[in-house]
Amino acid sequence: MPYAEAAPPQADVEVRYGEVEPDAATLLLHEQVLPLAAPALLHRQPALQQPADLARWPLLRTPLQPRAPWFRAAGLDWPEPTEGPKLLDLGLLLEAAVSGQGVARARPSLAQHWLAAGSLLPLLPLRAWPAQHYQLLTRGQGVAARAFADWLQAQCRRRQAEAEEELPRRG
Repeated sequence: MPYAEAAPPQADVEVRYGEVEPDAATLLLHEQVLPLAAPALLHRQPALQQPADLARWPLLRTPLQPRAPWFRAAGLDWPEPTEGPKLLDLGLLLEAAVSGQGVARARPSLAQHWLAAGSLLPLLPLRAWPAQHYQLLTRGQGVAARAFADWLQAQCRRRQAEAEEELPRRG
């Protein structure tokens, strides 16, 4: 059994990334994803006026963040890309985008540092709900488990709000 599919530990608090488990977990981030790219890539590529123009752009791929939900929201009947760099880590995906290797589709909270620095820019205002989410499962009822869960939720809300504030200045 691969590590990512291993049975969860019997912990009081668990953070998961995956499809939403109704009634079992609390979403940690209630944000949508959008296409981001480095300014250098924008200068090298043809003008981007509408979502379909992305057909001429290099798209970064990751199984952790499928593109299909964004394609559907954009009215594009495109399959998942089969060409281009494929990364298994969202941080590496964003680093590849910063270096101009292609367009990443990401949550603003994960890209906040690069958005604030101007290293990544939103390409289009269109956003879509991701296929997978960060979720919090709290099994333990102890004071420490509840305090940690409350703290983590507050940190996620703060990070999400800060990232959203960054977008209007850049988008």
